[in-house]
Amino acid sequence: MPSGPPTDAEIPSGALDYYRQLKQNNLSTDEDPFAYLNYFDTGFLIDDSESMLSHWGEVEMLLQRIADICIKHDKNGIDIYFVNHRPSSDWFHHNYGYKNIGCTTGMLEFHDNVAGIFNNVRPRGKCRLDAALWAIFNNYMTDLKMCQHVTRHKKLIRPLNLVVMTAGHIYDNPFDTLTRVAKELDKLDVPRHQVGVQFFYLGNDAHNQKGLEFADDQLHKEKNTRDIVDMVTWSGKPGELSAEAVLKTVLGSVRKSLDEMKV
Repeated sequence: MPSGPPTDAEIPSGALDYYRQLKQNNLSTDEDPFAYLNYFDTGFLIDDSESMLSHWGEVEMLLQRIADICIKHDKNGIDIYFVNHRPSSDWFHHNYGYKNIGCTTGMLEFHDNVAGIFNNVRPRGKCRLDAALWAIFNNYMTDLKMCQHVTRHKKLIRPLNLVVMTAGHIYDNPFDTLTRVAKELDKLDVPRHQVGVQFFYLGNDAHNQKGLEFADDQLHKEKNTRDIVDMVTWSGKPGELSAEAVLKTVLGSVRKSLDEMKV
């Protein structure tokens, strides 16, 4: 298992410049378009409320497709959290979610892959998304502030790229945590790519979609903070998810050069 938080020092100086060219090149390059994921910790927060029942099989297939790409590029593995479900075993999990998935291989009951984790999760209850977001970000922001406090130079823990898959039937107000995190990041004066939240919306409810679009396009303007949110809407079949769409999903919130990409 990995030990100690990697820092920005591991990011090659040319990495950001290279990925600024991806959009200009229309992603047509012999180089790996997902290599930028090497420099992020990628996590998934899954809405497992009752409103996700009709999407549950689709969510698992989509997550397997996206997670396979992320696992190949994140040496720490990916992290998977649920709004309501909590792990019951002691293998590969934190007290809130499943950590470092993909670092090892084993049996399904060890919960070291998407299929094994989804085996034990069934949608239930309400989507208290704000509480779930804060449970994740409270730990991350504490580590980030501690890392800055104990070093003379601004060594940072690895940037966090959090993908939130939801049907949008949200019971509380996630804008509170998103705004609080953005303000703290501004106060710490960390790089713009330090934290990104990518909403992956499943469904066609105009009201629910409008709320997430507000978080993407307007929230940072209204609260006068950095923009840490991006959103994509998915209503197709899992097999139709293109490489460009996957790239938009996993990098859209942290690479604003991809934010306007048409998918």
